[in-house]
Amino acid sequence: MISDLPLCDFTQPLELQAVRALGRRVVWSAQALPRHRRQSDTSAGQLRLTTDQCDWLLPADPLPTGLVPAPGDTLQAGEERWLVQSAEVLVGGSVWRCHCILQD
Repeated sequence: MISDLPLCDFTQPLELQAVRALGRRVVWSAQALPRHRRQSDTSAGQLRLTTDQCDWLLPADPLPTGLVPAPGDTLQAGEERWLVQSAEVLVGGSVWRCHCILQD
């Protein structure tokens, strides 16, 4: 099933950067849709940590054969670099939702 995600408004170009077996680096470019961007704060005494989180929707087609987004992969969108925390397939296998946190 081919995804119509690239036809959605507000998609952004990004690169999925993945390291797989034997250190092989895979870079894949796509139009993806950022969803549910939010900030969370964690406090421990005087220390306060603010984390930006975002779910990115990536079309599964045309992912290179066998490439599946996985925790530890990164998404580069403009100047922002997002670390994939989890990934799940949606919409009959045509879209991946990657839960990510913004890297400093």
